[in-house]
Amino acid sequence: MLDLAAFLDEHLGVHSNYDAQIETIREQRQAKRKRNNEGRSLQRKTEVMLRAPVGKPMSKRRRRATTVAKLDDKKVFAIRELSMQGFSGVALAQQFGVAVKCIYNVVQRKTWAHV
Repeated sequence: MLDLAAFLDEHLGVHSNYDAQIETIREQRQAKRKRNNEGRSLQRKTEVMLRAPVGKPMSKRRRRATTVAKLDDKKVFAIRELSMQGFSGVALAQQFGVAVKCIYNVVQRKTWAHV
């Protein structure tokens, strides 16, 4: 009679320590859930900030003629507020779908200075 665990270990490199593998998978899933929950917290705060009114309206001269931009006035305002609350540039970049450098430029007012 052929031992299945020995066969898998010998031919496929699969080891019979399934309990340790299952525990590792559980730990990875818990860590992923924790990261996702932190992202949801940032997403909720972002959604609330995007609903907040943004100061004075822009002049016609400063409005963008293109609709390709990923950011708008409300998102820029939210990025600056969340940055002041301590969120990292990497987390904000992932949340808003832009590059980290773009977030830093917005926060430092190198871009979107009129907002």
